[in-house]
Amino acid sequence: MLDVEGLRELNSRYGHRIGDDVLRGIGKVIKKTIREVDIASRYGDDEYLILLYGVDEIKGQTFIHRLRENMNKWNQSETVPAPVKLNMCLLVEDREFQSVLQKIKNIIDERKGIPL
Repeated sequence: MLDVEGLRELNSRYGHRIGDDVLRGIGKVIKKTIREVDIASRYGDDEYLILLYGVDEIKGQTFIHRLRENMNKWNQSETVPAPVKLNMCLLVEDREFQSVLQKIKNIIDERKGIPL
């Protein structure tokens, strides 16, 4: 799961059109980074959920590293007023989806503003 840091402030300061452009850009970066078997979706106003099929913690960390690299490239290539930062949480579980989702959301909420 990932959370877009400061999206509300970006919308307030520069307008919702810029915020929407940022969300679309993040979606493109995610789509570029995931595999065909993975699933990604916007989950809330500023949150995305990515399900990585058959991934252990090492492969998950590699994915996060690749996503951060792709996001940094996007930040450098786009003309956004401020760099976009993502708070990310990786959880490797094989349980009922709803309980896993709540656990991830709690971790993200606890870590807002703390770079990973």
